[in-house]
Amino acid sequence: AGPGGILFELGSGAEVAPLWRRLREAELAGVEEVVAGARSVLVVADPGRADLAALTEEVLSWPAAGPAVEGREGREDPGRDVVIPVRYDGPDLDEVADLCGLSAAEVVARHTGWAHTVGFLGFAPGFAYLIGGDPVLAVRRRDRPRDRVPAGAVALAAGMSAVYPQATPGGWQLIGRTGAVLFDPERSPPAALSPGDRVRFVAVAELQPQASGRGPRGHEPPGSGPLAGLRGAGPGVEVLSPGPLTTLQDAGRIGHAWAGVPRAGAADAGARRRANAAVGNPPGAAVLESTLVGAKLRFGIRWTFSVSGAGAGATLDGQPVALDTAVGAGPGAVLDLGPARPGLRIYLAVAGGFEGPVVLDSRSTDTLSGLGPAPLRAGDQLAIGQDRGRPDSGPDSGPHRRPPTAPRSGSVGGVLNLRARAGPRDDWVGPAALQALDDAELTVSPHSDRTGVRLDPPEDVDLRPARRDELPPEGMVTGAIQLPPGGQPIVLMRNHATTGGYPVAAVVLDEDVDLLAQARPGTRVRIRLVG
Repeated sequence: AGPGGILFELGSGAEVAPLWRRLREAELAGVEEVVAGARSVLVVADPGRADLAALTEEVLSWPAAGPAVEGREGREDPGRDVVIPVRYDGPDLDEVADLCGLSAAEVVARHTGWAHTVGFLGFAPGFAYLIGGDPVLAVRRRDRPRDRVPAGAVALAAGMSAVYPQATPGGWQLIGRTGAVLFDPERSPPAALSPGDRVRFVAVAELQPQASGRGPRGHEPPGSGPLAGLRGAGPGVEVLSPGPLTTLQDAGRIGHAWAGVPRAGAADAGARRRANAAVGNPPGAAVLESTLVGAKLRFGIRWTFSVSGAGAGATLDGQPVALDTAVGAGPGAVLDLGPARPGLRIYLAVAGGFEGPVVLDSRSTDTLSGLGPAPLRAGDQLAIGQDRGRPDSGPDSGPHRRPPTAPRSGSVGGVLNLRARAGPRDDWVGPAALQALDDAELTVSPHSDRTGVRLDPPEDVDLRPARRDELPPEGMVTGAIQLPPGGQPIVLMRNHATTGGYPVAAVVLDEDVDLLAQARPGTRVRIRLVG
């Protein structure tokens, strides 16, 4: 799965949790993420610190999952027993009963009468897919998803059960609600459920407040976001105008993908590193990322900053600012990051890095799940830290993410050339679609963001996968080129969901993800498959 990913496909879902737990407990060198899927386990490693071939051979040499354990009968059972109290008063309970040919009371009896097992987590932080329930309750998703499903909603779909850990859109059938806190970023581990856990639902007349955990901490209503709390905190950097979207970003949340937590971090990681290097910061220190139009800021103290990415239009008190260069600003100086050019995203680093709330080891704003500080607003006062960025390791330790592979990427004749390695699901995609992907000139769609970039193919190019059956959900890596049934490729960017169900034809190399992060809608793109 790309230069740093290995996807282990298993014979059944029952083998997933034991392998997932063993991989996490083994603490193999260079491994950053271990993500369970429906019938697979994804390992994401730093290819500069891990021998991926040796790692693969070692895992394949392990005994089959679930060996007999001395002193116990049967096979090893690594999960825990979890009881979730539910008040069965969901808005879809009667519809589910009709679909199943049961009464509402019989639906409740069947849902509470069977033990469920956590297969994997994904979709949202702490969202666990529960398998093994009563097959009679295997109802379809709603024809029209809801714009908002409340936190604690207990739901059914596609033969599985789930509890929504936080308020999100969703299309599952809602049969009840619980007060159990299934995800809390201030708890260790943050997710209450993990693969292999056994879950039993218990019907209750009234829900009791849960003492453990305080629920997800994410974007709060306008005017009360975490950065707003720094107003009046003393001299720092004042936000005069935030532009359309300016967020705090560092290297992202590493090690939490198993719980459905996206990595986030700067969309153009190379620009973040260059900006930090210019002012002497560790590469993972927090920076500001502006999209399309940069923020306008006033310095309250004399300080040093650097602008990178698409910041060629930046000015300090009306004077142009050189990119990737340390620049001094005095008290009262106004930095206008201006319109993004020649790309899409502008980065600002200050000596010492920007401060901000740390959520799951990162100051990054997660635009998908809502974790981390809220986007900037006018009037925010940004505090400056003291070199408190992430250590110089993992994705920020230098050139190991840049394997010497030809042809070189970049813009040639107005076309952005991106290198990608075929797989892991090129067999699902088929040789015809894979060849067409390598040949076609694609166009960046306006429907693109930090989560994924959609690429529109020409009308006469067929990129539909050869296999039309549904791929069991599995772990996803940054740069993965998903091919939905309609044939419009989606390249997963740094804020992507941790699991997905579309086959991945190829994976864009990490440094070329940075190039795509700067591609405006309408940019022409070619995918070059390399070895």
